[in-house]
Amino acid sequence: MKTLRFWMAAMMLGTTLLGLAAAADATTDDQAAIKKLLNDLAAAFGAKDIDRIMSFYVPDESLFVFDSIPPRQYVGAKAWRKDCEG
Repeated sequence: MKTLRFWMAAMMLGTTLLGLAAAADATTDDQAAIKKLLNDLAAAFGAKDIDRIMSFYVPDESLFVFDSIPPRQYVGAKAWRKDCEG
């Protein structure tokens, strides 16, 4: 009976550790993907490539952007595009 409990506990621990390892890999992949997106967006701003900049945002008037420089908010893709162009 003790042997059965030992093996059950070992299997549960192993399953838990495998799950944690898979979650860590997914987190690392997600972080790398987010970092790439941010770097690509920064490069687009640096190159003043308006079409590339806008490709990172929703293309309709549901877009709502806050900025640190007045005007502090932009409602819609057209307003944000106009500010990025200017």
